[in-house]
Amino acid sequence: LSTAALLGGADEERERCLWSPEPLELPHVRGTLITWKSVFDELRDDAQRWEHPR
Repeated sequence: LSTAALLGGADEERERCLWSPEPLELPHVRGTLITWKSVFDELRDDAQRWEHPR
């Protein structure tokens, strides 16, 4: 899993990430984390559908 998306695509975004006291509040970081959460939620849901009942 690459963390490059968290740093941003432009030099300015990467610099803000490195110097921000709250990097999780930066729009591009927050957006990436929301996307990752959606992907992992979907993977979990798919796995649960295929899991045998206990």
